[in-house]
Amino acid sequence: MKSGTVIKVHGWVMLKGLEEGMYRIISQDNISYTFAKPKGTKAICRHYKSSVDGKLECFNRGDLNGIEVIFEG
Repeated sequence: MKSGTVIKVHGWVMLKGLEEGMYRIISQDNISYTFAKPKGTKAICRHYKSSVDGKLECFNRGDLNGIEVIFEG
C-alpha cells in the first residue's frame, strides 16, 4: 500500500483509532502508515505497517474482522 490508498475497516481490528469505516493513507515511512478520513487531511492515527498488513491478510482469509483495500492510490 502507498499514500492515497483507501481502506475499509470491517469489525474490530484492535488498532486504536481505526474503527469500522473508511480511511485513507496520507503518508508513510519505512515502518508506519498515517491515516485520515477519506476526504480529510488531518491525521487520525498512525500504526506499524506489519500490524496493518496482518489485518489485511486476516480479511483476505475470510475473517469478519479485518482491513480491505478499496482503492490503491
